[in-house]
Amino acid sequence: MAEDLKSNKKQKVLEEEEEGINEYKRVLSIQSHVVSGYVGNKAATFPLMTLGFDVDPLNTVHFSNHSGFPTFPGERLNGQQLMELFGGLKKNRLANYSHALTGYILIL
Repeated sequence: MAEDLKSNKKQKVLEEEEEGINEYKRVLSIQSHVVSGYVGNKAATFPLMTLGFDVDPLNTVHFSNHSGFPTFPGERLNGQQLMELFGGLKKNRLANYSHALTGYILIL
């Protein structure tokens, strides 16, 4: 009985995908990125993908590690750079997202 329910659920998911019902499970994730550790987009992307979302990470910062350490060298996007990246998505008709996720944005 349990196997029949699993099989039916899998079949329904496959049918929905064929019909394009799940095609809009797209996330624009605007967060930080670190080389070492799991915060921001590095932490968010994989779990969302396992849930069936197509994730486009837009990294606001790229640091060696999270900012809780004494130093965190790296690069930061300013507002113009962020808008340029998003503008490129729009111009190429890639900015049709069903969800947006925002996180840490460092302002100094």
